[in-house]
Amino acid sequence: MFVKNFSLKCDDLDKLYCNSPIDCYKLKIVALICVVLMLLSVTFNSILLSILFTRKEFCSPLNIIMIILSLFSLIGSLTELPIVIATNYACR
Repeated sequence: MFVKNFSLKCDDLDKLYCNSPIDCYKLKIVALICVVLMLLSVTFNSILLSILFTRKEFCSPLNIIMIILSLFSLIGSLTELPIVIATNYACR
């Protein structure tokens, strides 16, 4: 069981319980912006992928590159942004 030791300083090896030097309300604003960014990214990348996959006339080498970029952007926004949102909202 982990016990929170309040005598720890941020110079110690365990930096899990260190407070952020930035004000908490600013981190929550960043978290809100990241939520909006994640929603827009997931929405528009999904729309782009659905259009490029359903229309066969868009099957060109340039569109294949667009599919790959959109797919990796979608994966990145679904895996990285929730972590950023959670840590900023927790003021860490």
